[in-house]
Amino acid sequence: MATFIVETGTGVTGANIYWSLASIDSWLAERNLTSWASLTTTQKESAIFTVMDWLESQNWKGYKTHYDNSLCWPRDEVYDQDGYLVPWNTIPNKLKYALARGSYEESVTPGTFLATGTQEDYITRKKIDVLEFSYGRVVPEKIVRKVNFYIEGFIEGGMDPNSGTVSVVRT
Repeated sequence: MATFIVETGTGVTGANIYWSLASIDSWLAERNLTSWASLTTTQKESAIFTVMDWLESQNWKGYKTHYDNSLCWPRDEVYDQDGYLVPWNTIPNKLKYALARGSYEESVTPGTFLATGTQEDYITRKKIDVLEFSYGRVVPEKIVRKVNFYIEGFIEGGMDPNSGTVSVVRT
């Protein structure tokens, strides 16, 4: 069994998760996502760590508040999609919800948030003449929308919540 060390917003040494297993269990049960409850602890941990890796690969707005923190959050100078400043010493609830929902989706469709395919499938930036394109890692569109719904305001450059794609910016 893995050891979860929850980041509280204070720069917890060795933190590897944004929300406790009990909180994730409770949040998913409240949404009647009942298949999660039938999983073993090991299966839940595997899904959670997979989604944590995916979340940590995102290009977040703002700046880490602790340079030696192993996780991307807590962050400073981050505004949510409604324009509110996210306190620098907290983990946003929407990030926790994204972790929970993503973990559930990963448990239903294992491998959803794992990198698969060739390097060319995951080009993150490409420049053609004066146009520059940025792409996120490809995951199934419907599942991306369910998770990005919670975190889209925290992602640098913004994401199209309908497709999970990043908008193209001319430089």
